Amino acid sequence: MDDNGKSAHIIRELEDKHLQSVVSLTAWWKESRVEGRELSVATGSIIHSSKIMLVLGCAHIFQSFITCYGPGFDTALILNGNITIRLNFFDGHSAEGRVYCIDWWKDLCLVLVPVPNKLYESVKFIEDENMMGQSVYTRGERVFSIFCLPTHEKDGKLLFGTIAEGEISGLPITANDFTWRYHSDLEFFEFAMSAEGGASGGPIFTKKMLVMGILLGGYDGMKFAVRIDQIRRWILDCFNIKGTKNMNETVAKLSADLSARWTKKAESKVSSRRGLA
Repeated sequence: MDDNGKSAHIIRELEDKHLQSVVSLTAWWKESRVEGRELSVATGSIIHSSKIMLVLGCAHIFQSFITCYGPGFDTALILNGNITIRLNFFDGHSAEGRVYCIDWWKDLCLVLVPVPNKLYESVKFIEDENMMGQSVYTRGERVFSIFCLPTHEKDGKLLFGTIAEGEISGLPITANDFTWRYHSDLEFFEFAMSAEGGASGGPIFTKKMLVMGILLGGYDGMKFAVRIDQIRRWILDCFNIKGTKNMNETVAKLSADLSARWTKKAESKVSSRRGLA
């Protein structure tokens, strides 16, 4: 099979297995849920789907709120539930989630859906040992990304998913090499892909259909994705997780901890009601 045939095969596999693992994220003020007030749309990756659903996305989905409401806008307004997130899935289903953790430094956010009505396939990440020699981040390595936005049919719930192909165009770089926007030691990889072939928050897949990064944006005609080991570092720091070897283990530990925490919280509310009865 030639390179074009291999690419077509990978794209078909991604469509079959992973279109359901990406969602369209829309943010709006909870107190002002009025048609036309939805301010931002981005792509998110489902990293866990069971008793709770976890979605990894881009924090700059909230940048328009800062633009609208000025520099005094505080991320606490997001974390305290003032901002609602709607998740639109590929099959027309939608759900509401809350921003559980946000980090402007790495421009990432974690969205939690406490009790999902439906379960979907979650993305799988490359293992740390595959990154030791930078083998998946070498120049010329083929990459694929799913771009996901609402079609505006049936109240905008159906998604249009496009899988684009590109290739890594350089060695891993730090934010200090190309922009002041991110923390200087945050590591990215640079790749070339058609202008319409990616969206902020979209997962970047290897040829083996494992996620190697999350697209954050473009600069000077190129696209940049934050590396998975950097995202893992963010999760470890935010949630004080110990004893995991790679991103898949980290996500498993995170989801188990959050599921237990949410279950305990729900049981506590039930007990309080019974006490008042």
